[in-house]
Amino acid sequence: MPLSILAEQLVRAWNWRQLLYPLRPAGRFDLFGTIMAGYLLAERGKPR
Repeated sequence: MPLSILAEQLVRAWNWRQLLYPLRPAGRFDLFGTIMAGYLLAERGKPR
């Protein structure tokens, strides 16, 4: 997996953390893991 994709998803997790923190504190790496799992599942479902 390219480093640029990992960096983009880490920034995305940080952004989600900023939005969700007032409602429910969540760790950045917890959100990163969730985003990456969704990304990998979406990639797996693409036709080749």
